[in-house]
Amino acid sequence: MNKIISQEKYAFLERQWPFDLEVDGICYRYIRGTNQIMVTSSLNLFEYRGDFIIPHKVTYREREYIVTAIGENAFYNTAIFTINMPDSITRFGDCAFKFSTGLENITIPKNVQSIGDFAFKNCNGLMEIIVEAPVPPICGEEVFENIPKTCKLIVPEASLTAYREAAEWKNLLI
Repeated sequence: MNKIISQEKYAFLERQWPFDLEVDGICYRYIRGTNQIMVTSSLNLFEYRGDFIIPHKVTYREREYIVTAIGENAFYNTAIFTINMPDSITRFGDCAFKFSTGLENITIPKNVQSIGDFAFKNCNGLMEIIVEAPVPPICGEEVFENIPKTCKLIVPEASLTAYREAAEWKNLLI
């Protein structure tokens, strides 16, 4: 006999399992109703290590998905050093890289429009942030809290004034 799971119970179960699919060692969650997915954490929060390359597209069960986000807590407290992301990424979720103390440099792709609360908080190994976005991404609370004061911020030359005037970005060294 098949059991019918209530919508509330399904939502609870979904929250207990942090990913929908895993391809080449990277966990993803579906963005419902689209062909898009976001990078998320695995059950073992400390699993991601070393240098990372996020692909633009992922094929899973003969379906193709576009990677468009780094989800909430995706790399929280992980041992990554660098990460390479495609231009298809448009947002970083809350705490996306929080406490990733080995993260030394990151390039924020040109289509990123928003960065969630505490996304880089306590990434005390960061030496360089390159932002390719011509318009400063909107940032949540304490995005760059407790990163080294010597961390270099590199932005498009034509956008320098915009970054210097954006509240979230102006305190970083340019």
